[in-house]
Amino acid sequence: MSPLDAMDVTIRSFNATFLLLIVILNVRQRTRPASPLSAYLWREHPFLTELGLAFLSIVVALSMIDLGVHFGLLPSWAHVVALPLLGIPMGALSVVILVLGTRAAYLAWREINASRAGGSDAQRG
Repeated sequence: MSPLDAMDVTIRSFNATFLLLIVILNVRQRTRPASPLSAYLWREHPFLTELGLAFLSIVVALSMIDLGVHFGLLPSWAHVVALPLLGIPMGALSVVILVLGTRAAYLAWREINASRAGGSDAQRG
């Protein structure tokens, strides 16, 4: 791994702090979401939301490992070991999130079109 410059350290520090806060707050607010979008996602697509938070957690872990190696808190081989261990699940998660996100968007589009056509499918009976 090449040494990190100031911009890399800034980006990884942002990832390690703010994305971690986003994950923690979303998990804690699962039962009482603070925003309508979060409430919708936890109610209608909980699996997609959980996988998205797992993906962000992997980004946080990789950023922390990079910072730990950069500042000498971890040995240099930690990055080499962690990259495949976290990168392969991250790649698989990204594919699953794309599929589930596309499905969620399609279901929302179908619901909007059904409501414009005179009611939802459940009301038509």
